[in-house]
Amino acid sequence: MIRRAPSLRLGCAALVVACNAPAAGEPAVARPPDPSPSAPPCDPAPDGALALLSDETCPWVLVADGAGALTLRSLAPDAQALPVAAPEDCRPCRYSGAITAAGPLLVATRPSPAGELADAAWLGATSAGAATVAFAPLWHGQPDLGDRTPQGPAFALAPRLCGRTLVLWPTARLPGVRGEEPPAALVRLAGAYAVRDGELARADAPVPADISTCATPALELP
Repeated sequence: MIRRAPSLRLGCAALVVACNAPAAGEPAVARPPDPSPSAPPCDPAPDGALALLSDETCPWVLVADGAGALTLRSLAPDAQALPVAAPEDCRPCRYSGAITAAGPLLVATRPSPAGELADAAWLGATSAGAATVAFAPLWHGQPDLGDRTPQGPAFALAPRLCGRTLVLWPTARLPGVRGEEPPAALVRLAGAYAVRDGELARADAPVPADISTCATPALELP
């Protein structure tokens, strides 16, 4: 009776392992990570919401109660909410907005009684230490006319985000004034803004010398 040498068995086993090993340069198959617990679902948007602001997690909605008071609240389970001090002469108004690094921003637009165009616009914001969304006007001065229809001022204040600092800066609205200088009165209103005493007003904060280094938030400005 012929016995096979143990070395032969070892050689065959090594051969099987070698055949099943990944080829040189072939990436190894990684084991998928354990599934992480899913985030709690967002609350549904209520009927009659005046605006929906997208966020990386759950959106925010602008809602009005029976007395017309406005609240901006998150649809996340923690239900964070901010009262909104809407401009007194902005009724009725259309609202839109976005969640930014400086917090939520709201644009309030008052439609013109003469047509579909706006005849006034405001920006609403909050700031550190402020528990209310307050507004500042974006339009100043006399409106321009196009086809005998008021189109709003040629220049207006527009929001910029310099880090977490909100800046309102003179910007051309109408294409016919590109390259012109904004009115001096509007330039004097430019600068950093924050909520103080329930109002969105000029703040004592530096503004970059080159405003183009600041980000432009994705807002629907009239």
